[in-house]
Amino acid sequence: MLKLTQINKDFGNGHGLHDVSVEFPANKTTVIVGPSGSGKTTLLRTIDFLEMPDSGQYEFDDLHYDLSRPLTKQEVLAARKKLGIVFQGYNLFPHLTVLANITEGPVHVLKQSKQDAEANAMSLLQKVGLADKANVYPDQLSGGQQQRIAIVRMVAMTPEYMLFDEPTSALDPELEVEVLKVILELAKMQDSIVIVTHNMDFARGVADKIVFVEDGKIEYQGDPEQFFAQPTPRIQAFLAAGTFDPKQA
Repeated sequence: MLKLTQINKDFGNGHGLHDVSVEFPANKTTVIVGPSGSGKTTLLRTIDFLEMPDSGQYEFDDLHYDLSRPLTKQEVLAARKKLGIVFQGYNLFPHLTVLANITEGPVHVLKQSKQDAEANAMSLLQKVGLADKANVYPDQLSGGQQQRIAIVRMVAMTPEYMLFDEPTSALDPELEVEVLKVILELAKMQDSIVIVTHNMDFARGVADKIVFVEDGKIEYQGDPEQFFAQPTPRIQAFLAAGTFDPKQA
């Protein structure tokens, strides 16, 4: 179980998080949506302490932190060991092959043997259709391929929760589909996933829970069907803004 309670983060300009309480169910996919600048990425980054809250409570399995006090490096690492995150950028090591990118963490952090790490990496590459790219370098891959490798690299670390920060925002529609298919397969395997996305069709199809963030506050959290079928006037306006009908322009 991963739970944040009364989280506050003040950037000094009105933006941040304001008294946010949310639970991310295990073995479910939680999708965070909202307008640009709403705080959805800040919320995701708080889970991994890439943004350190000013106050609130953090609960993750046996970890219970009062965020009104500074956390030690050991406390932060204890949480991060359970988490994996994929960003908008691919963040692959350019000087390493695809295979080396994937096995670096399992060998040096998880202390797997090189043989076991490579066998697992090849199995994962096969699942995402990139086994033939094991010995090439990131700059020889398309953006969609690099993002799929970034996901494989995270999965190879066997995190308890997988976090995705708008992983397809830098991709064109065709490449976006490649990446979303991989995330959908992870969701079908009932992995614990938290994803920020701008793609409402994908959110509708993959979410077990929807979290709608605006102005640093959670305005909705719960059942996806209710979110899309019976939205409040504000949510209805948000969803309508994602479509464009030239006849009504």
